[in-house]
Amino acid sequence: MRLTSLRLTDFQRHASLELRFAEGLTVIRGPNEAGKTTVQRALEMALFRRPTSTAAETESVRPWGQPDAVPHVELRFQHDGLAGRVTKAFAGSRGTAELELDGEVHTDPALVDRRLAELTGLPSERFFRSTACIRHAELADLDRDEGALRDRLQQSMSGADRGTWAARRKLQDAISRYRSEGAKNPGPLKQARDAVSRLAADAATGEAALAALSRDRSALAEARARRESLDGRLARAAAELDAAERAVAAQDRLGKADAEYRRYRRASELSGEIAAAETSHPSTTPLPVLRNGVERLRDLEYEISERRAELATQPEASPAPSGAVAASPPGRGAALLPVLPLLLAIGAFVAATGLGGTVGLAIGALFMVAAVGASLALLRLRWRASGERLQDEGRDDRIGARSRDRADVEERLRAIAGERDAQLAVLGMGSSGWAPSTGAC
Repeated sequence: MRLTSLRLTDFQRHASLELRFAEGLTVIRGPNEAGKTTVQRALEMALFRRPTSTAAETESVRPWGQPDAVPHVELRFQHDGLAGRVTKAFAGSRGTAELELDGEVHTDPALVDRRLAELTGLPSERFFRSTACIRHAELADLDRDEGALRDRLQQSMSGADRGTWAARRKLQDAISRYRSEGAKNPGPLKQARDAVSRLAADAATGEAALAALSRDRSALAEARARRESLDGRLARAAAELDAAERAVAAQDRLGKADAEYRRYRRASELSGEIAAAETSHPSTTPLPVLRNGVERLRDLEYEISERRAELATQPEASPAPSGAVAASPPGRGAALLPVLPLLLAIGAFVAATGLGGTVGLAIGALFMVAAVGASLALLRLRWRASGERLQDEGRDDRIGARSRDRADVEERLRAIAGERDAQLAVLGMGSSGWAPSTGAC
């Protein structure tokens, strides 16, 4: 990379300055406070400083007495035969940067600084000062000894300068850290190799998984093909089953229709036969009347059999036993019989008391006991007679009720038999010709 020109605007004392550099060595000379150091500083800031920096040094490049001025630096260069340009405006957080090379334009300040470091090969300002610049104090012996200047440049280029040595040391430290192989402090190279190993293992695992996935996809495709075949067979079987079910249903309907046809045909034949029989019937009674009469006779015969069965289950009313005498209700004299022994006992006691003495009292007491016993015996006989009379009355009531029920059934049976005989007379049939079991005359 070779610098070709420098243009400054509002950069410290240079409100507007443009310099063109020769192809060889360019020397900037002038009196004190002419702005030579400002030009060097502008080159350093154009190559190494970020325009968005808010450091005090960046703020100090504004012109004196103009706090709102924005310093601009425009540096033109050539690199591998290509013309390029870098422009920076140092305005704090509002600063801008632009790098143009071979049609490519970059405006990101960080990207512009990285690209300039790649183009110049200079890692820092200190390295730039020790290799590409000559200090003002080193120009004192320039006229007297040009060899000293060549030695100074040679030392700077060989790394004897402090900045170059520090840069080389940082580079060696970075290379050492990069090549470190320790287990606890692995360098980037070892980490990269480990990462490559892990990625290789992951790649092998992925290849195996990919092969398994390919096999699974093939198996899935085969399974889907088999499923489609089975689905087709299942659909055909379902269609055949449906057709078979419809055939069975049709066969059942055909059988039912044939049975109904035979029944209807037989009914038609029977209807014709009945009509012919009614036409050729020899009886004077019309057949419909005769049919209804026969049905009524059957009902009556059934009711007669039911009444006869009911009569058979009912016992006949038996008369009272021949040796039994109906008990008559006791009269008024019978009511005084239990009291009479008691009166006699009282009289005997009075008589014994009248006799006096112990013998009289004993005789009176005996008569009293005998009178009480006789009274109790008579009362017991009276109660037994009353119970037998009540039992006889209940038996008579039951016999009377059964007699009435039997009489009702016999009366109903005679009425039904009379209705049957009347129905037979209406039909012109005698009672001897009626056969209830067959229903024929």
